[in-house]
Amino acid sequence: MAGSGLRTASPSQPSDASRLTWLCRGLCYLGVLLWSTTWQLWTPQSLYPQVPLLQLACYLPGWVDWLTLLGIVASLLLLGAHAPHAPRRWQAFVILATCLILQFIGDQHRLQPWAYEFLLIVLVMVFAPAERVLPLLRLLTVSIYFHSALSKADITFFQTLGYDFFSTLLDQLGLQVGRESRLATLGIACFPLGEIAIAGGLCFRTTRRLACLGSLIMHSTLLIILGPTGLDHQTPVLLWNAGFMLLNLLLFWNCRRFFPTKAKGLKPSLNTSTAPGIALAMLVLICPFLAPWQWFDHWPAWGLYSPSAGRVSVFIHRQAADRIAPPAATYLVDPNPDEAWLQLDIDRWSLEELHVPIYPQARFQLGVAKAVARQYHLDYSIRAYAFGPAARFSGIRRCTELRGIVPIQQAAQQHWLNAHPRTQRASGANSL
Repeated sequence: MAGSGLRTASPSQPSDASRLTWLCRGLCYLGVLLWSTTWQLWTPQSLYPQVPLLQLACYLPGWVDWLTLLGIVASLLLLGAHAPHAPRRWQAFVILATCLILQFIGDQHRLQPWAYEFLLIVLVMVFAPAERVLPLLRLLTVSIYFHSALSKADITFFQTLGYDFFSTLLDQLGLQVGRESRLATLGIACFPLGEIAIAGGLCFRTTRRLACLGSLIMHSTLLIILGPTGLDHQTPVLLWNAGFMLLNLLLFWNCRRFFPTKAKGLKPSLNTSTAPGIALAMLVLICPFLAPWQWFDHWPAWGLYSPSAGRVSVFIHRQAADRIAPPAATYLVDPNPDEAWLQLDIDRWSLEELHVPIYPQARFQLGVAKAVARQYHLDYSIRAYAFGPAARFSGIRRCTELRGIVPIQQAAQQHWLNAHPRTQRASGANSL
């Protein structure tokens, strides 16, 4: 390979070398912020049950979590310190990709959308030649917007979270709208339609700047909706939206003043074959289409802010409630004083203890239910309701009642990927 293959910029546009330099630095800064605000998720913590992605990882020792977390932090720092130098940059990406994969295997709860996107970006950096990195990352960004929009073309989104988004935005303006009004329907439809328009606009040079500007407006709007004065979502969600704005500028915006580095050119990637990068891109584009048939997970399919995924509700008998110790006991709620069952709010448990939303797969949530049942010897004092994905046009879900730990165990065994909790836990009296 005679040269780096990175194009030279025109006087009004930044070079690809400059973009890659700042992209590496942006990933470093964003990664440090995201991992520092969610550090407990990446440790062998006892605040929330861990459910490995593969069953063989159920006996994974806790030191693996600490070692891989150290590898993530070290590679991010190496990435920021040596972004212009290809060999060290490549080494940092290899370390980061390896540690992320091991972390995901140890607990599928860690497959947060921003962490999964991080892994895909890193894999592109590892496997694609230097001249293909930016086109493939642009394709990845377009696919995220496209599949996210597709997941919102769903009656469940319009009836639940979509209305919450639109009404919260209007509340910021001192306005109100009824759930069944035509204005609400049109306003909610703007979310998926806007993402589709951004995805399409980013595909063409003539509309790229306008689409990039549209993405900045969209993410700014989401920050208002999800921020402290709106729905008050967790910090990582806000950081990811802000990070998306930064990445879009780095990938799509043609303005030299945003890229002040006068990079003379990055050395080529150690990989000179285009096949692995293209194969990865094809998988990222195609696999999300399998999510409606539950052959691919909801978040990796970019089902963002889409509540249609399967889920599990967990209930504990009142007579067994005194067995439940903190932190789990904090999240027992009484939905009906006349009933014998208390609900264990596993969604709020995840948000408040780990500062991340719960992984939206019934498989993972069955693992959480099994961990609670096993830890507190609940036997028939636990009950779970497994809801399938909502039908796109009717919102109807299939529900299976699981009475006791044995039916929960049997339901967990029906999944291809692991649905059993991790057994090697952090030490402590209340360890799950």
